[in-house]
Amino acid sequence: MKRSILNRGGIQLLTALLFLGLLTTLGAEDFKSRYLELLKSQQYDELLTLLSRWEKAEPANPELYIAYFNYHFNRGRRSVQTMGQAPDGRYLVYEKREYDPEHAKAALASINKGISLAPNRLDIHFGKARLLSELGDFKAQKDAIVAILEQSKRNGNRWMWASGLAITAGESSMFAGIEEYLGEWFERFAETGPYLKEVAEL
Repeated sequence: MKRSILNRGGIQLLTALLFLGLLTTLGAEDFKSRYLELLKSQQYDELLTLLSRWEKAEPANPELYIAYFNYHFNRGRRSVQTMGQAPDGRYLVYEKREYDPEHAKAALASINKGISLAPNRLDIHFGKARLLSELGDFKAQKDAIVAILEQSKRNGNRWMWASGLAITAGESSMFAGIEEYLGEWFERFAETGPYLKEVAEL
């Protein structure tokens, strides 16, 4: 009889542990959707707390570092009004985006961590290239594009996108993204001319 009681207790304990494990798994899967909600509503303090919890639960999940990247990218960005001269000679007031240096540095560190964990995620590579373009660091952006081309040789253009989904047309998707950046470089040729030449010669 005593043995029977112990068995029932053991079964109850096992059931409780399995239930706890299920809750933990569900919680981990829900981190991304909750992070997107907080990012959209710009609840940055709550978002940072969530990211800290997510990191403890899934420190090797590349989606976590994309989330950190987006947190710093959005938290550190601000728009300022400035005056400039248009080609027709008129002076116009326009908005210019600026980035807090510490947040920009943290965003780059986060995206680099994501790339190290998932080097075949093309969306992460493009996210890094976009930030460097926003910062006006065209040399570093050139290096990021070169890194994409080098990785394409290693992976045979078997690229993945968000959530690790395979891209069916990996090579054309890669070149389409790169060509978009090169088009932007043509508009700022005085700053980017040498980098255009270097990438074209690869």
